[in-house]
Amino acid sequence: MGSGRQTSRRLPVYILADRSGSMAGEPIVAVNQGLQLLKNDLEGEPRAVETVWISVISFGGQAQVEVPLTELMAFNAPTLNAEGSTPLGEALRLLNRSIDNDIIVTTGVHTGDYKPLIFIFTDGDPTDDWRTPARELKQRTQAKTANIIAIGCGPSVNVNNLKEITESVMLMENATSGSFTSLAIWMSQSIKGVSMKAGTMNSSTGSSGAPPAPIDLPPPPGPGFKIVL
Repeated sequence: MGSGRQTSRRLPVYILADRSGSMAGEPIVAVNQGLQLLKNDLEGEPRAVETVWISVISFGGQAQVEVPLTELMAFNAPTLNAEGSTPLGEALRLLNRSIDNDIIVTTGVHTGDYKPLIFIFTDGDPTDDWRTPARELKQRTQAKTANIIAIGCGPSVNVNNLKEITESVMLMENATSGSFTSLAIWMSQSIKGVSMKAGTMNSSTGSSGAPPAPIDLPPPPGPGFKIVL
């Protein structure tokens, strides 16, 4: 279950990063810089330092857990290389498995984690069987056991596919360095907002007590971004 020692209720954050061949060049460099920027920015918020744990799952050619769920101060942003196809389905299966294994559920005996916050970004269509794990993941949102945000990067993303994973979809018109910098800051703001709000929640995973309130995301980070309704 990740590295480090748990000292308080955790806010698990999972990042699914597309590193397929179409992300080669400036986009994958920008993704790597964005992951480091995300860590640096979160470290400036005491509440995030106290609660946030991060995992990174990448998919390109194959899917793999780059960083298991790890407390923020021990998290090292991975360096991703762009290659191969877009096995989103394999990544979603890894994510579902990780959530099942990682998350401490609230019971009558102990208080568990806050419900996980999941970011999925991709620049193209999946190249494997993805709908079954997507349905499983979306059920977590419907059951109020996870907050999932999908970010479509560039002009080749199929919005309908992303909507099969979550109703919270944002589009980023261009996969440029500046866009990913804006996205990283937006993700950090989202995580900070949830971590601050988490202190007022009575229940983390919906397994007991009242379910937590829906996520309140900041507005899109500027021109070139839009929320899909």
